[in-house]
Amino acid sequence: MQHIAPIVKISTDHFHRQDLVGPGTGIDSCTIAYLTLPQGYANALATNDVDTFYYCLEGGVDVQFGADSFTIEPHTMAFVPAEVAHRISVSGSQSATCLEIFAPSPTTASIEADKAQSIPNAAAHISSLRQEAFASYMRANGDGTIEGFGLQKLASRETGSMRMNINVAEVQPDSGGPQLHIHPFDQFYFVMSGALDIQIGVKRHTAPTNSLVVLPAGVVHANWNGGTETEMHLAIMTPSLPPGERGSFPVEIPHAVVTDAV
Repeated sequence: MQHIAPIVKISTDHFHRQDLVGPGTGIDSCTIAYLTLPQGYANALATNDVDTFYYCLEGGVDVQFGADSFTIEPHTMAFVPAEVAHRISVSGSQSATCLEIFAPSPTTASIEADKAQSIPNAAAHISSLRQEAFASYMRANGDGTIEGFGLQKLASRETGSMRMNINVAEVQPDSGGPQLHIHPFDQFYFVMSGALDIQIGVKRHTAPTNSLVVLPAGVVHANWNGGTETEMHLAIMTPSLPPGERGSFPVEIPHAVVTDAV
């Protein structure tokens, strides 16, 4: 399996979809795609039977779900629950890019909808990054175990996302997450700035900006920032575990067998 999937940047004068993970890559828990949306793009109003998330990376993406419309700008996410009619478009003066995430992977095609019904408190389905949230997280966890590692939760069971958790992590130089461990769920890191160093099994990798790290359940891993610039990545975890269920288990591997990936 390819654990580091790079983004292919193309001309922005037409729609382009790059599937990063999904059933075609051996992952059934979700589908993650990188979308290039030209100015004036619009798709049809439709529904599907899975939860959908749009995370804007560049430009602005108009998201209609239910009877409400929102424009999400970079580092803003829209959560569209299953069976809610929705569409995306670009009405601004420039093209846009975003991640489209399905949880789980769809097994049937989207169904075009004639109209959209209102959903309660639609604005609560839009989440934006707040820089102060990273600092607040680090202060609350200032015992030295994750010094320099900030986290902001965008989607979880508390926000109504019962199938997937999505966080944004900000990692300062010479800092990182927990030591080697495994999870009982699939995990993915989309690197948005800087570079993420990661050990997967007995191999060390460096994931550059605009790449996706693929970590199926049970894969031993640890990540850190060995560079000189702050690194930021989107952390996607699915399926979401029930409250109280343990999600991380430490693992030890002799340092002597660890080598750099070719």
